[in-house]
Amino acid sequence: MSDTATVFDPRVPGAFLAPDYFATMAELRRAGPLHRIDDDVYLVPRYADVRAAARDWQRFSSAEGHDLPKQVYRETAITTDPPLHDEYRRLMQEVLNQTTINELQP
Repeated sequence: MSDTATVFDPRVPGAFLAPDYFATMAELRRAGPLHRIDDDVYLVPRYADVRAAARDWQRFSSAEGHDLPKQVYRETAITTDPPLHDEYRRLMQEVLNQTTINELQP
């Protein structure tokens, strides 16, 4: 784990629009798979590691691992774990599929 992420905090509005964003992310990917931002927040910059963490919901829970205010966002696809998350995802896939996206593109 590296402390490189202290220079990049994805929670800051506009962080992804910074001119050095791509260079910073490349540096973070080279530096290692996990970077501490603060006591409770970590940055995982590599796709394979993000995918592995997303599939391991028992260790990387979405139910407790977010900054969304619970009084506003009680239960959504990004604030829940399986099996409830799977139900939200199934419902969204009915409308957020490639055919629908292609129709919205123009």
